[in-house]
Amino acid sequence: MELDPWIEHIEGVLRDRFGVCLYAFMRTTVDVPSDLLRRAKALAAARGESLKALFTRAVAAEVGAASDGLSPPRQRVALPLFGDPSQPKVSLTSEDIARALAKTDAQESPRRPSAGA
Repeated sequence: MELDPWIEHIEGVLRDRFGVCLYAFMRTTVDVPSDLLRRAKALAAARGESLKALFTRAVAAEVGAASDGLSPPRQRVALPLFGDPSQPKVSLTSEDIARALAKTDAQESPRRPSAGA
């Protein structure tokens, strides 16, 4: 127990003079629904990783930070454009797309015999 005041003194000097923090991680308590915790444990076990690693990666993904410090931050992806840029642009609404998909579904679905046939 004689070492504790000495360690506290060294930590204080490192923090005050050099801005060094000896605690890089923080512990906290989180209430997780039992079903979710059970599934998280199963997923971590299936991946061969600790529950801590799974939670750290999940939280980092949610807040947009790389959990390992090595992965580059996510960037917006430029999707390819189709069509001829010299032609007029086509304006589509959600309704237009829904109609086209419904038409395709109707054409590809098997025909059912009508009740009167």
